[in-house]
Amino acid sequence: MDGDAPDLAVDQLAFTGVEAGTDLKPKFAHCIADFTGGVDCARGTVEGGEPVEALWMDPVTENPAVGDTELWELYNTTGDAHPMHIHEVVFEVVSREGLVLDGEEVAIPIQLDGNVVGPEPWETGFKDTVIAYPAQVTRVKARFATAGQFVWHCHIVEHEDNEMMRPYRIGPMQPGQPCHEHGS
Repeated sequence: MDGDAPDLAVDQLAFTGVEAGTDLKPKFAHCIADFTGGVDCARGTVEGGEPVEALWMDPVTENPAVGDTELWELYNTTGDAHPMHIHEVVFEVVSREGLVLDGEEVAIPIQLDGNVVGPEPWETGFKDTVIAYPAQVTRVKARFATAGQFVWHCHIVEHEDNEMMRPYRIGPMQPGQPCHEHGS
């Protein structure tokens, strides 16, 4: 993730359990992209403005500590909206921002266009699913209170069945959890 993401003050975001006035910077940049050139979408991260594919069996890339509050960014570089669901937490939709286009496609490296908008009227309060609109980054703020291993994914069944799902872990690895680490 590059440094183009805005700095957001928690007191502007009003999330229970977070001290006002502290900075909450984006922790993870998640990417929804067509890595294959076909019609299937995949999950991944954004590193240095580049989408990086991550499959179900790849190592866990999101590992907040128990009690952490994090701002996650969901970058949608596809032409479709995706209902993104994060298991075990509720979150607040913070904002959306457009991505710079190159013709009709999202420009790579990924860049923000500066047009930030707040949540839709129906998105106030706590949610567990958010629509990631095409060619936008959607920012959500979540508090991770329960240790364990969970998933976050697109709620379109065909996408769930085609690797558009990733594990994440809250806190340390627990006995009996699947291990998605290289070499394990």
